[in-house]
Amino acid sequence: MLIHIHINIWSHIFGWFLFLGLSFVDITFLNIHATTQDKIVVCALLICFQMCMILSSVYHTFSCRSEKDYDCFLAYDLLGIALSLFAIYISGIYYAFWCHDNLRNFYIFTVGAIFITALILQIPKLKVHSNVKMLMFVAWAAYGVIPTIHWTIEMGGFENSMVR
Repeated sequence: MLIHIHINIWSHIFGWFLFLGLSFVDITFLNIHATTQDKIVVCALLICFQMCMILSSVYHTFSCRSEKDYDCFLAYDLLGIALSLFAIYISGIYYAFWCHDNLRNFYIFTVGAIFITALILQIPKLKVHSNVKMLMFVAWAAYGVIPTIHWTIEMGGFENSMVR
């Protein structure tokens, strides 16, 4: 059990260092080829993924101290997962609806609202049942199908080579 925990912690730390290195490479590349909006989206994406790795490492390192610590650090781990989901959705929506500002803004707003709701449910003082928290994440993941289908329709369906 202890060996598994150490391997898990080091894999998260390695993942964080990998994302940190990729961030420097990407930021260097972005300074040459990207618009300011693109730079913001990519930097936010990389920061969210790095935060996920760090918070997961903290959870796996300190959650075994007590039940209270477990609940606290689980909330941090779920925050990291929420940040990753948020980054994935924002980047996908940003680039999928590049030419459709209204659709892009609508989906970014709805994903942002779901993100904030998921974060509020994680507040330990609210004592939200863990099944409700998990159901929120499942619903949020399922919501991703809606903009995907919408994008497929906007692009002309499966006849479009990009959709295929």
